[in-house]
Amino acid sequence: MDDFDVVLGMEFLLEHQVIPMPSARCLVITGSFPTIVQGRAQEEPPSVEILLGALEKPGETVPKDTLCVPEKCHNVMPSSWPKSSSMQRRTDHGVESPSEAKAHAKNAYHMAPPELVRLRKSSEMLSNTGCSIPVQTPYGARVLSLKKKDRSPQ
Repeated sequence: MDDFDVVLGMEFLLEHQVIPMPSARCLVITGSFPTIVQGRAQEEPPSVEILLGALEKPGETVPKDTLCVPEKCHNVMPSSWPKSSSMQRRTDHGVESPSEAKAHAKNAYHMAPPELVRLRKSSEMLSNTGCSIPVQTPYGARVLSLKKKDRSPQ
């Protein structure tokens, strides 16, 4: 932080509608009275304010110092947008898996055999009473779908 005399925060930039233009070494203040503040890299960093509101009179010539910013930045925006291409990104940002990567051969969830027997017994009891409908899911796990009060499945 010792390289800067002033540090402007986002709150200041938003409140005063300031647009920093680092390539032109200036700040554009687009409030009710537009101003361009341009700094020069010297040992004593001065700043020059050019008030654009004073240039609204018709027939008045614009000083050369004022025109230096638009001349430096005239090629920032294209003169016309392409009609065929969309504005979406063309690059795919997906992750490619390496060729030696293998899928997992094991089931996603393992259960101890005694616990599995106990749960299977209780699920068969519920399905026999008609309170629930067994649903087949991935990896062979059974899930009970309980019926609502009006006997329709959830």
